Amino acid sequence: MHANAPPGGSASPIACTPDTKCLTIDFLKTLFAHTTQPVYVCSFTNERIEGAERHVMTRKPIEIEAFKSQWDIAGRGMFFAVGTVKGNKRHKPTIAETIGLHADIDFDKVDGTPDLAEVLRQISRLR
Repeated sequence: MHANAPPGGSASPIACTPDTKCLTIDFLKTLFAHTTQPVYVCSFTNERIEGAERHVMTRKPIEIEAFKSQWDIAGRGMFFAVGTVKGNKRHKPTIAETIGLHADIDFDKVDGTPDLAEVLRQISRLR
């Protein structure tokens, strides 16, 4: 899936393939196990255009799978917010719970062309 952050904020990409349907839900269940509010899952077009966002706010796996089935298509990227939402919009005042800290690395903005070993070496240095 597309790994760039959507406009208006940071979201984490959902990494999945046609064979990882249950892994996607298991992954989200694990991340959000200690939260109670709805999870924000969204889809954006690869090209940033007005009105490109589609989203669902839910804790129901069947609703996330239905959304993924409709919007996980070529030319779009799937993401989830690392904070649950309380309300009908995802923005700072409506973030109810945060699952943890994270880093969003846009590799197209990294100087040079580091190979996987170098990327993993640099990540392992973070504490």
